[in-house]
Amino acid sequence: MNAFLFAEANTYFSIAIGIVVVIAFLEIIGQLIGFSVGQLLDSSFDFDADVGTDTGVDAAQGSLAGLASWLCLKRLPFLVWLIMFLTLFAISGYLSNYFSLSLIDDFLPVVISIPFALASTLFLSHYLGEQLAKVVPKEESSAISQDSFSGRLAQITIGTARKGVPAEAVFKDEFEQKHYVMVEPMDDEEFSQGANVVLVTKQENNWLVTRFD
Repeated sequence: MNAFLFAEANTYFSIAIGIVVVIAFLEIIGQLIGFSVGQLLDSSFDFDADVGTDTGVDAAQGSLAGLASWLCLKRLPFLVWLIMFLTLFAISGYLSNYFSLSLIDDFLPVVISIPFALASTLFLSHYLGEQLAKVVPKEESSAISQDSFSGRLAQITIGTARKGVPAEAVFKDEFEQKHYVMVEPMDDEEFSQGANVVLVTKQENNWLVTRFD
């Protein structure tokens, strides 16, 4: 088993697991001395930071915000998300090489195993992240149902929302917990960063919104 886990073809997957073990060890030690690796990572990787509103990059900002939202980066503490991501990457890589070894008696080339593991990890991060977010909210507050989002006042944080081009918005619930959602106007309007909007209708991947007067 050790020969398989630490085989050269599995080097990157072993490194991923090694990082998870080191993070877990540092977090345990940190708790004993009153220091949190999770809080340090959350402050270092601040996904709440404001982004400029240059119209030439609005579409790119919307795409990046949409990807971050899809990967549940905004809904989980970064430490939890990172551990989940690295673990999924390692498991996907190990499994791909395990089945390859069973079928063709050889490991997959790294140029195949790593992209496959990365693609699997991105896909699985979305679904597992959604489940973890229900158990481990990003902020220590009571969770609320998405069904109650309708009618809430949100503010555009990244990008410009146009019909067919969603932007990121944020609102705080009654427990002061932030919720990040992708929004686009119901009509042919345009909402730039800083605009206040009202969530109206939930779509598959975003909310339809109207202007707040």
